[in-house]
Amino acid sequence: MEAVAGKSENQERSGRKKWKQQVESWLNEVEHLEKDLGELKQEATRGNKNRDKAVDMKTDVENQERSGRKKRRRQVESWLNKDENVSSISIYGMGGVGKTTLAKHIYNHLREESSYQVHWATVSLGLIINGLQDDLAKIEKMDLSDVEDENRRVDQLNWTFKKMKNIVIILDDICECLSLEKLGYPLGVEYCRLIPTSRSSEAYQNMGCKELLEVKKLNTNDSWELFRKSLGSETRLSPNIEGVAKTMEGRCKGLPLGLITLEGSMRGVTDLREWKNSLKEFLDDLENDVFKVLKYSYDRLRNTTMQECFLYCDLYPEDYVIDRYELIDRFMMESPVKGNSREEEFHHGHTILNKLVTLCLLEAPDNM
Repeated sequence: MEAVAGKSENQERSGRKKWKQQVESWLNEVEHLEKDLGELKQEATRGNKNRDKAVDMKTDVENQERSGRKKRRRQVESWLNKDENVSSISIYGMGGVGKTTLAKHIYNHLREESSYQVHWATVSLGLIINGLQDDLAKIEKMDLSDVEDENRRVDQLNWTFKKMKNIVIILDDICECLSLEKLGYPLGVEYCRLIPTSRSSEAYQNMGCKELLEVKKLNTNDSWELFRKSLGSETRLSPNIEGVAKTMEGRCKGLPLGLITLEGSMRGVTDLREWKNSLKEFLDDLENDVFKVLKYSYDRLRNTTMQECFLYCDLYPEDYVIDRYELIDRFMMESPVKGNSREEEFHHGHTILNKLVTLCLLEAPDNM
């Protein structure tokens, strides 16, 4: 009986010991879980703070850009409203500095907030004068398609301009070879104002512009801040990476379009070796040609399908608003997009366009 009692007691002690070990194991697990949970909460808090910081930085950049555009827009409006003798106001600066963006800002604001009749015409490279004449004629719904004689076209345009009141015509991207005489010479007409944009100072001299508004490059500090903040918090710049990034940013020469395009290519890259490789591929001197920056981003696509789709957009006229669905249909007909069904090809086309917009190689309209 005593042997049985002793055995029972030993089993009970053994059971209590096992139970105690199990409880201690559970407690340890709970402690680890609490620790992990705490770290997860801290990480989530940091993530939220980083997201908030990224939003704040992006907002800061956007506010700075809006403030600069607003200041220049108000200067143009001041010239328009205070001096009737100012028949033309030129917006000039090097390629990629933001002339067209500013002109669009002025165009939209004047249409919404002023009594001016505002019209826009793009003077494309290798312009055809007849085409530009037709665009200007459409302002008053005049058709010049049946008028072949150049002098008659000019006379009719001049007659049309003289009927207009409080009109502003924005001519985007003019060159020194543009002859206002062939456009009906609107500068000689009362109440008609021109706002041309150009890279060439000679163009403004030929047009006799009364006021000049230069859109300048960003200074060194502002250029770096725009680039760094645009990269966002997901692109962590270690001291080593920051040095490489500053070198690449410096080669954009303070051109906003170059910086934004470069940022689109490098956003999310956190590997120092990839930054160094990109620096090696990047051009030593942009020579004031922002299109070399665009070419660099194009080369970085490293996807022939995306490159083909991007190049296909060049078949459309300059500043033409391309219908997304029409463009994807053409991709599908030309077979650069792939899929096992029409629906899959359509989705592939949307994905490619979204990527090109994200990389700042295409500009999406508000409804795209």
